[in-house]
Amino acid sequence: MTIVARVRRDGMLLSRGHRSKEFWRLLTEQEINRSWRSLFRNAKLNEELFSRAEKLLDELRPESPLRHRLETELNEIREKKTEKKAQKR
Repeated sequence: MTIVARVRRDGMLLSRGHRSKEFWRLLTEQEINRSWRSLFRNAKLNEELFSRAEKLLDELRPESPLRHRLETELNEIREKKTEKKAQKR
């Protein structure tokens, strides 16, 4: 199964409309999963990170089991962030 996404030459996913050194290529679900893991590794949880994660999810087919799993994971991460924020108050 393949997914079309926009990537830089170094393999990093780009937001739509970014123009430097980009080209189209097909990504496998395995590559999307790897990008997902690297996105959250040692990253600060903020809206920019969540936005990048959602763009990555948009590259998967709506019926994809990987998309469903990653959407669930993203929702859980958001809930934990919200809970931590509420505990600090």
